[in-house]
Amino acid sequence: MAAGDGGMMRGGHFLPGDGQRIEIHGMSAAELIAAAYRIPLREIVGPSWMSDARFEVEALIPSGQTRDEAPAMLLTLLQERLALKAHHEVRKTSGYILSVGKGGPKLKEAAPFTPTREPGSSIDRPNPPFIGHTERLNHCDMAQLADDLAQNLQAPVEDRTGLKGFYSILIQIPKADMSDEAERPAAFREALSAYGLHLATGKIDASILVIDNISKMPTPN
Repeated sequence: MAAGDGGMMRGGHFLPGDGQRIEIHGMSAAELIAAAYRIPLREIVGPSWMSDARFEVEALIPSGQTRDEAPAMLLTLLQERLALKAHHEVRKTSGYILSVGKGGPKLKEAAPFTPTREPGSSIDRPNPPFIGHTERLNHCDMAQLADDLAQNLQAPVEDRTGLKGFYSILIQIPKADMSDEAERPAAFREALSAYGLHLATGKIDASILVIDNISKMPTPN
């Protein structure tokens, strides 16, 4: 592991090398922590320099372990080489509240779960084709919907619907609205209203990873 001042960023993903080799190029300390804990960057609170300092990581996965275990191994590496210490806590933060609208839910209970159809199946193609962003959730509960919305809105979403079932939900957002961050929340709000759901801004309880200690320079191997 080495500190760097630039390089090619891979959007928070591991770049596979040859065989069981893992390479991570030009990622910030914050991105490495997000990858290790498998959480979004927005859920991390720590020194501002974590978003600027870049690192190069090359490692071999030990025999008997798989790439699925790479995040846990990365966390151990950060703890050993950057003296990373962190803890989780719940804080009040700005986000979105997902609730049931005044008219009640208009959701369709999903059929028992079956594997997703292969892409390109004719039944999955709208006629005429929809030009824009499509979220097709064939068997999701409200927690999964909240997580999906959080990813699209880049902000935490708290489920206050009280709904416990699994549902089929199709969300379609026009391309112009999806590319405009200011218009995106209103577009999702309108799409959800068709299912009797309401999305509003507000203060919510969100889990945050607080960085207690991290070094800018890795210790030697």
